[in-house]
Amino acid sequence: MQLPKYVKKAVGCLAIAMCAGSAQAYMLDDNYIGGDDHGWGDVIGDQSKFNISGLDVSVSGTMVTVDIHTVFDDYIGIFPSLTSNNQGIGVGDLLLSSSWNPNGSSADGYKADNAATGTKWTYGVAVDDAYANGGSATFYQLSGATNADNLLNSEDFLSGGVYRDGQAVAVDTSAQSGAQAMANSASWSVGNDKISFVFDAANTNLLQGDLALHWAMLCGNDVIEGSVSTAVPEPSSLALLGLGLFGIVYLRRKV
Repeated sequence: MQLPKYVKKAVGCLAIAMCAGSAQAYMLDDNYIGGDDHGWGDVIGDQSKFNISGLDVSVSGTMVTVDIHTVFDDYIGIFPSLTSNNQGIGVGDLLLSSSWNPNGSSADGYKADNAATGTKWTYGVAVDDAYANGGSATFYQLSGATNADNLLNSEDFLSGGVYRDGQAVAVDTSAQSGAQAMANSASWSVGNDKISFVFDAANTNLLQGDLALHWAMLCGNDVIEGSVSTAVPEPSSLALLGLGLFGIVYLRRKV
């Protein structure tokens, strides 16, 4: 039996809506400065090497892609003489939580916020080689009571120069840490003024409402932090949307 055209239109609209509900994209601007900026403001040092302009989050099922827009992709390993391992400034890890609780206000860029005073990060995507141009990563649950139990700050990597200390930049993967590796897949890549992370958020609470994110290069000279809403419409909501679209198309046909 041939379906009426207006039914086909409604079905098509519903299919588009359901596809939109299963794959979502979000954007976060770099409005966060954070504590211990030593008077520099948003970017400590050379903006052409450290500036972060924003990040994009894409969610498809439980797979999450985070694209961090930064010029630092061309300067990984810079200033080896200022780092304690003489490898230069590497790529930081991506820190995550289901809620964002910064200390301070957006009016001053949360300048009272750092690893000790701000959001307790509950998951992290740790790059396996912070000085490479992408590769494998490990997904961690941060089970310690505080950020200090799970994470390393910029001062753990720098031995000289001016940098934003007090900011968490990496998962502490040592044996005494509260960070526990999970089986979730994770990877990262570099290129085209982006540092990108891809990870599976299955068996976490990261996609049940807000997704809070934090990233910085290991010196913390620029930090991006904030949250996006990842709530996906329930099937019943999509069904109601489909009925509404059907009604609109039917009424238009009647007119």
